[in-house]
Amino acid sequence: MSLLALAFIAVLSGQDPTVSPDCLDDNHTDRCDADNRDRMLARFGAPTIEADAAIGAEVYRALYFDGYGRELPVIAFERRPGQPPQAVFYGANGRRLNAPLGDAQWKRVQREGRFADQQVAAPATPGMTEGIGPICLHAWVTTIEMANAPVGRYASTPVRRRTENACAAGLTTQTALLFSELAQDAFPQCSVLDRTYYRSPVHLLDVCASLEGDVLAASELRNTLDQRSRPGPVEPTLYWSRYLGTNAVTTLDWNGEVIQAPLHGKQAVEFLAARQTGQGLTLQPQSIRGESSREVVVAGTAEWSEPAAAGGETVRAAYTQRWKWDPSGLSWTLGFMTVGPPAPAS
Repeated sequence: MSLLALAFIAVLSGQDPTVSPDCLDDNHTDRCDADNRDRMLARFGAPTIEADAAIGAEVYRALYFDGYGRELPVIAFERRPGQPPQAVFYGANGRRLNAPLGDAQWKRVQREGRFADQQVAAPATPGMTEGIGPICLHAWVTTIEMANAPVGRYASTPVRRRTENACAAGLTTQTALLFSELAQDAFPQCSVLDRTYYRSPVHLLDVCASLEGDVLAASELRNTLDQRSRPGPVEPTLYWSRYLGTNAVTTLDWNGEVIQAPLHGKQAVEFLAARQTGQGLTLQPQSIRGESSREVVVAGTAEWSEPAAAGGETVRAAYTQRWKWDPSGLSWTLGFMTVGPPAPAS
């Protein structure tokens, strides 16, 4: 929606009308509010920009809130006292990526950040009635923060910051998106992940930060899971047969109920397909660890709805998988999967 519409909605919903529409995410949360910002930074384990400025660090940082008001991880480019420049990805649950930056990369960050906190006038939209702007829905909100960033050849400012709604499509938004692309290219361990499966570089880096051990093997398996889990009208038994992999010999332990599968995993396929059809089973991997080039362990959360006779509530359970590389089929196959006791999703 347009910034004018956002301001009107803010008034109707009880928001302070003095809050800039640029500050409001899709849930009308004020992303310019210092308390909201500090809470988010603490969630991802990032220091405040004021703390970075106080120790003399030169920092360029982007905060992201997607089109539904969800907080995404933080991307930063930092040059701390006594250390060379580096790219830093601050993810949830203490996950972090660090990579050194070359001279050309660092100078580009400095150059792109120079005007990132400046507001530009919105261009006129041809063919639009005067006073009526284009409709903009579910826009991202981004914040650029900078500590001790140069503002001229001989001057710097301790703290600079600006928040912008993407409906405005100004320099702050453009710089935040560019920073995410620069960060994506800065971490070589993330280069194997197939970018076509991710909505943005921030989402790709979030998955990359969940990879452990032999990251190359973990990345290859993640690409396989993304490809096999691609949404679409696929019949459940075909979906799970593809998911387990060709020639899979899968043992499934579902909260103590063991399904020992023969070649092609028929029993496991039928068991999982039944739960997808009647109970909406989904699997969400949360960490992927390469034990070797041919064996990868996945930990995640399974979610499904209990039968109506059992209350019909949505439940979640932790699951663990062990995948193996099949040299004859040149593909990953699921060897073992265990699902723990369910608990209410709420």
